[in-house]
Amino acid sequence: MKRISQEVIDGTLDAYPRPGLRYLKEAEIDYPNARARFVLEERELKRAPDHIMDVEIARCLTQFCYVCFGHIISEGESEVFGDLSLEEYWEAMGDRLTIKGTKTINYRGKIQETDFFGDFEFRGMSVHEDVHFRGSDYRTYNAAFDFSLDDGKCTGHARFVFYLENKPVERHVI
Repeated sequence: MKRISQEVIDGTLDAYPRPGLRYLKEAEIDYPNARARFVLEERELKRAPDHIMDVEIARCLTQFCYVCFGHIISEGESEVFGDLSLEEYWEAMGDRLTIKGTKTINYRGKIQETDFFGDFEFRGMSVHEDVHFRGSDYRTYNAAFDFSLDDGKCTGHARFVFYLENKPVERHVI
């Protein structure tokens, strides 16, 4: 597997304002397979339970997908992203990129450690041009993958859709 550069990981997760919420620490990929290490330095609740919560699992999965997309863009490994540069991707994460995800999560045990690995298998990636939504044109990037976290204690399937606005929206205040 090829290690995803720390530059791609750090640059992609820079969108998260609090460093303690940047859970993904390292990752490697050999499409369609990938592996990532997550460290939950900061929990969602002040008095968090002794196990990982759904919202924290969702953040791990989202960060994994963001970082894998960043890696694939930086390496030019897929035609799905066309001529989108890594810098454009990072810039879009601020205001022109929207993500929607669906997840099916099955628990076979509690993830009690805050430092654990996840194994992933992509089921597909695609792009759709010129999707019109709420007065703007978007390009959508889709990724679906199966996952197993902490040696199978949490497994499931996730599908993420990234909506990248093609043109800035003119907003008028009335």
